[in-house]
Order: sequence, then structure tokens, then C-alpha cells
Amino acid sequence: MKKDGKKIDAKVVEITTTMIKYRSWEQQDGPIRNIAIKDVKEIIYDDGTWDNFEDHKVEEPKETDPIRVDTREKEVEIEADGPENDKVMKSGFFMELLPGVAMRNGEESYTVTEYDPITGNYITSQITEQTRDIYGAITLRFGSKWYFGAREKWRPGIQATWLRLGIYLNGDNNQFPINIFSDPKSFSIVNVGMTNVFKFGENVGMEANLTSGFNIDLDLYDGEATAGLGITPEVKFRYKKLAFGLDYMHVFGLDGPLNPKDWNVFSFSIGAKF
Repeated sequence: MKKDGKKIDAKVVEITTTMIKYRSWEQQDGPIRNIAIKDVKEIIYDDGTWDNFEDHKVEEPKETDPIRVDTREKEVEIEADGPENDKVMKSGFFMELLPGVAMRNGEESYTVTEYDPITGNYITSQITEQTRDIYGAITLRFGSKWYFGAREKWRPGIQATWLRLGIYLNGDNNQFPINIFSDPKSFSIVNVGMTNVFKFGENVGMEANLTSGFNIDLDLYDGEATAGLGITPEVKFRYKKLAFGLDYMHVFGLDGPLNPKDWNVFSFSIGAKF
């Protein structure tokens, strides 16, 4: 509290005979600022104690003058919402639930035998048709984020999705809950990419992420397993450790031209970072 009545929220770093050194409470990794003791009325600490400087005499510093270093920053427990425990910009482990819609594109080939009345022979031909199946999608995702630098408004980083499990339910199949096990699933293991976090306020931010990696499409009903490459862009908004947003995954089937299967999955995401 200054003598002119102005209040400064700060973390005190050092008090000398003439000067108080501190960092702004909003930028505790920022520059150290100085204020003359003669301009300060008192310091009120987190634990309720205070130092009063109202009657302080200004003296010229001497080499033998003791310097008092405030060690409270190691002793005082900062509240969970304080800047030292920034939930928006903090690296950590995350888990998310993604409900949405999935479309699987593929090809189906079959043989047709027709009678030719002109030649009197049977003609066999191979027919290939494009197919598209629509599913309801429920996806679980677990991973980690690491941000770099000390920027206050934006930090880039790396995101690793350790496991992405997609469960796809066919609306035409009335065998619930059996179809949870029989309908297609996808497994994405160790997808890696970039993450960017932007901070708009003390507890509010936004993420823009892009990951890619190996994917397995498992269809127990057809008895098929298809390898693929998954690419996942996502945008989400953050409030403290909670996040919600939009997610898209495209999987390129790698089984070759005989039976290619591509997935397009559109989802809402809701989760938390720890």
C-alpha cells in the first residue's frame, strides 16, 4: 500500500534500506521492479502479517547495512487459482470424451453373372461400388502436453496422444448393447504433433492442435482389421483445467486398392488437463 493510497498486488523479492524489489502478481516470472521505501506505507502479506514503513527514515545505504531477503515465496502456499499455478498455460496430462458422428468410405466388389441371349453364353463381370456407412461415434482420448517458453499470451508445444479409442455404432443395428462390441472400432496409438495455447484472461484460453499417427480399424462383425494413418486437427476453449471444443479425425486406409476404408469423424470434445 503506497502512501498516496494506491494498492500494488506483488510478490516481494527483496527489501533493502532504501528500496523494495518486487515482481508484479500478474507476471511472477517477469522483470523485477523497484519502489522507494519512502513512498510505501505498508506491506500486507498473504499470511496476515505486515511491515509498516509510515515512519521510516530514509538513510543512505552503507556497505555494512544488512539486507533482508523475504523468503515468504517459499513458505506461503499460493491459492490454486494464483498465477504460479496457471491452469491455461500449464503442461500436463489430459483426458477427453468426444461424442460425434463418423463416416466410413470404402469400396465393395462383387461378381455378377448374366445370360447373353445374343451369344447364348453366360457372361461374368466384376462390379465395384463406392460405399459410405454412417455411425454414431464415442471416442476416448488420453495424452500429454508440453509447452515451451515463458510468453504470457501464447506458447507453442508438443502434444502426444497416447491412446485414442473410437467406438462406432450403426443406427440400423438394433442389437444394443451387443453392437458396442460388434460394431467397428479404431485404435490410434502414440499420435504426436504440435499444440498452441493462447491466453485471453486469467483463467480463459484457447488451443489449436494438430496430431497424426498410426491407426487400426477393427471390425469384428466383418472380421476385418485395417491399418491406416490418422490426422487430427482440433480447436478448443479452456477455462482453468477444463476444455471443450471441436475435433476432426481423418484416417487414410492403408490396405491397398482392393479394400480401402477411410474414416471421417466429427466430434465435440470435453475434458480436463491435470
